[in-house]
Amino acid sequence: MIPWNVPFLKNNGCILCILVVFCLSGVLYSTGTPLWNPPDEERHFLYSQYISRKGELPTITSKLDGDVVSQAIHPPLYYILTSLFCSRQESSVLRSFVVNDQPGYGILRHPQNDLVFPYAGIARSAYMIRFFSLLLSLANVLLMYYTVLCIFP
Repeated sequence: MIPWNVPFLKNNGCILCILVVFCLSGVLYSTGTPLWNPPDEERHFLYSQYISRKGELPTITSKLDGDVVSQAIHPPLYYILTSLFCSRQESSVLRSFVVNDQPGYGILRHPQNDLVFPYAGIARSAYMIRFFSLLLSLANVLLMYYTVLCIFP
């Protein structure tokens, strides 16, 4: 049973400030960071895209247009939810850019249509997944705050 008389419900100014700062920084990061630059973003997107296009979970050896779904070892609930943001008609995300696999770091060249607003196709799906992840993170921060208040009233 949840104790509804915790201070969180009486004075919520602190958590509102935390959530506003968290949300603003998340939106700035999501819109300011070019697509596919965060580590493994294209691989996570490929997992979601696979579920959307095939309607099933990938096996560790599954391929989508010749690209191995290397994140197939990850728990599937998040990817099932994010597959709702992917279109079945989109081409494989790994076909959308060129990766420089030289030692040190990867350099990505983005297709021109992904850089134009309003976003379309794969870019729109990727940004929708980014904002969905931000909402899940906001819920996580709220639940952690509430849990701490329950432990240390």
